[in-house]
Amino acid sequence: NPVIFLEHKRLYSVKGKPPQDDELPQLGRAAVARVGTDVTVVALSRGVGDALVAAQRLAEHDISAEVIDLRSLRPLDTGTVLASLARTNRLLVVEEGPGLGGWAAGLMGAVAEAGLHDIDDVWALTTPELPVPYSPTLEDSFLPGADAITAAVLERLGVSGA
Repeated sequence: NPVIFLEHKRLYSVKGKPPQDDELPQLGRAAVARVGTDVTVVALSRGVGDALVAAQRLAEHDISAEVIDLRSLRPLDTGTVLASLARTNRLLVVEEGPGLGGWAAGLMGAVAEAGLHDIDDVWALTTPELPVPYSPTLEDSFLPGADAITAAVLERLGVSGA
């Protein structure tokens, strides 16, 4: 029974308080990192911080973004995502991988299968179908960050002024 644990190298410099013993996350249980009413943004790992920054920027445009931190892909907590989607009716899935064959497509499929009646709009923000650049500067512009998330939501909702 092998177990694989992956760490995001760009999270090594992120500082924060460790969780208390009664706050330890459960495997397979997503967390609502920010409550919102207009759009649900689902992310994983480093993408959660970017989604929270984007949600703050979207608030300046009177857009209330709910941010879901998946925490794990297997098991996948679709229940938390579906509950959020029932409130917002819009879903943006942010993945630092390609759109074809990535986890974002799988999540959107699971959500469509179980929550189609709640969907007004659903889309993914992923990396281009290109090799990941080696240069950290190029990698920063390649990966979907807070600017790209903010722009994607504003464009999708037809709000000008990114």
